[in-house]
Amino acid sequence: MKPVKNQQGVAILMVISTIAILSYLLADFTFETKLNKIKIYNFQEREQARLNAEAGITLALTKLRIYRQALNTLETNPSVKDIIKPSMLENVVTQPFIFPIPIPGNSSAIQKEALTKFVDDSLIQGQISLSIQAVSGFLNPNTLIQPTVDPDSQSGQSAQQPDPEKAPHNIIEKKFTEMFEKELQDERETNENFDLIYGEADPELLVKELKYVVNPPDSIEDPLVGNIAALYSDKNVTPRHAPFTSIDELYTLQGWNDAIVDLVKDRLTVHEVSVIPLNEMTKDQLQLLFPEITPEQAEEFFKWRDGNAELGDEPHPFKAVEEFKSLVTGRLAITSEADYETRIKEFADLGIKLGVAGKLFKVVSKGIYNRSEYEITAWIDLPTAPEPAKPKPTPTPDPDELQPPPQPTPTPTPAPTQLLEPRVIEIRPS
Repeated sequence: MKPVKNQQGVAILMVISTIAILSYLLADFTFETKLNKIKIYNFQEREQARLNAEAGITLALTKLRIYRQALNTLETNPSVKDIIKPSMLENVVTQPFIFPIPIPGNSSAIQKEALTKFVDDSLIQGQISLSIQAVSGFLNPNTLIQPTVDPDSQSGQSAQQPDPEKAPHNIIEKKFTEMFEKELQDERETNENFDLIYGEADPELLVKELKYVVNPPDSIEDPLVGNIAALYSDKNVTPRHAPFTSIDELYTLQGWNDAIVDLVKDRLTVHEVSVIPLNEMTKDQLQLLFPEITPEQAEEFFKWRDGNAELGDEPHPFKAVEEFKSLVTGRLAITSEADYETRIKEFADLGIKLGVAGKLFKVVSKGIYNRSEYEITAWIDLPTAPEPAKPKPTPTPDPDELQPPPQPTPTPTPAPTQLLEPRVIEIRPS
């Protein structure tokens, strides 16, 4: 019997198989094409959101440039301070900004038309949310760095050594410890898992480690330092022994877990807070400056500055640092002029000065486009211009030569504080 050699059905099977394979490839190609298209759209939306956030940072810099010019004008024209207060300028610059600008319900037709036209003419696509906040306070880990003492400057002063309890870096260390104790106590009252997360947290030891890390090696004389150094040695980690440049570097501390950093990092800043706004100074900050202040004197200070509604007393916001000095050395007699100057210089050596308005700002800019959001957090500083060089001392006259009668020495006028162009010193994208 001869085998059947009819192969007519094979061609049909090959065609069907080819169609099935092509259909699968077409479906897969169509899916990949749609997926890539979605990815491209998402990328475009995120990039537009990022551009909107960057536009917010640019707007903040523009506002701070105007703020800087206004403050410098007030410093060089004291008479203007009676009309415009520095705190008023700060309130204006820190007002939040939202785009598109919301139209109030009670706006007139002309106002609504103007706002609508402004939005239509703008090149911004999407939304912007911008907030500017003045940063002030003494809780900067870098202020725990102990100042170096010049041995030559200490000659002849052994009879009258300063009280170590009033040394600025020691007071700030105590303030850090108090802050930790308060934060841990507040967390204990609200967190059921407190003991599991923070049970081994010792506020004093945490601050000592912070102090150990920012100071040069072998510069801290404290019995706890040996335990901290052993901790780093056991983990084979070299301490930085240098100032922090970013708050995120706190996560490198070997004795701090991430939960500890998350608990307190919003209370800290590693940036130079060289100007403490006097009109925002708190009771704790006042006590840091003058530990000898009595509760009665502190109460009178704030009644004078902020006013007393019960007695109908008007507030007296400071227009210059000299007004603050006159209040604490004269009217309230908190300290003498000589002790005031010494105290202010001690804090100036740590990079902390007094002023009537803030110079470091935290800026949070959020850009939104469709479903994409992009947030940028930046710290913008207005550097203080260096003080003019002091005149050289007059040489001692020769006693054998005939000298003119002595002239009265004029009282030196403090140079006005001038701020430089704002600069971004740290930026964190989302």
